[in-house]
Amino acid sequence: MKADGAARFGLVNAVVPKDQLMATARDWAERIAGGAPLTIQALKESLRAMEGKSMREGFDIIRSGTLPTYDKAIRSGDAKEGVRAFAEKRKANFEGKSEMAGVESSSLARSAGEDRGGGPKGCECRAATAPTPTLPRLRRGRE
Repeated sequence: MKADGAARFGLVNAVVPKDQLMATARDWAERIAGGAPLTIQALKESLRAMEGKSMREGFDIIRSGTLPTYDKAIRSGDAKEGVRAFAEKRKANFEGKSEMAGVESSSLARSAGEDRGGGPKGCECRAATAPTPTLPRLRRGRE
């Protein structure tokens, strides 16, 4: 498959000329680095744990309570700030705070895992609460 075909199928995010590859990669890296630190760490942890697994297995893994960084991120002040900033149409001010007051990690994992729909009726748990930039998949275009 050629690079432009891969882009059409969504296998890569961008196809760029060889001389623009590093600049484009750096732009993506800056966007990722500007995100919530805890969310980026949780994303890396989740992707490592789900590698080679089916989508169902991946969802089961993130709901299992076995990913401590993911667990920390979903109950973080940064998660709440990301949602608030998005709703208010402003840039988020991430502080790297690890927990929201009064929320326990194990109770979130148990609640989220009780029902495939995200938790028991009335549960306010959310698996993904803060916008996270898409990871880049770059490939050099043919010249």
